[in-house]
Amino acid sequence: MIVSSRGRYALRVMIDLAQHNDGELISLKDIAERQGISMKYLELIVGTLNKGGMLISGRGKKGGYRLKYRPEEYSIGSILKLTEKTLAPVSCPELEKECCERAGQCITLPLWKKLDEMIGQYLDKVTLKDLMDGNI
Repeated sequence: MIVSSRGRYALRVMIDLAQHNDGELISLKDIAERQGISMKYLELIVGTLNKGGMLISGRGKKGGYRLKYRPEEYSIGSILKLTEKTLAPVSCPELEKECCERAGQCITLPLWKKLDEMIGQYLDKVTLKDLMDGNI
């Protein structure tokens, strides 16, 4: 499993929004400056998070974004699953059906499926608040 820059930056954005949450919308410009992320890339990431129902957005001069829920209500798994195509350690477990012609006799397939399950369970237990508090 390799988490792309998109997934890593999405976590940074969510943490930034949580750390600066005073009930007001936060501009992308402020987030971009604090996080060192280009506006263009940030717009893509925030667009995904917003469409995924994780943010509240507003337009106009005082527009921007804020978290829709409290930091403890966001699992890292939910954020990464939204921004990454897959978190699977190999391509086989990302499919529900048999992944190749050797799946029926593949001795390693159960290993990869179990590892994928363990990764998902772990990431679903860790929250934004855990990261912010250093409780991982």
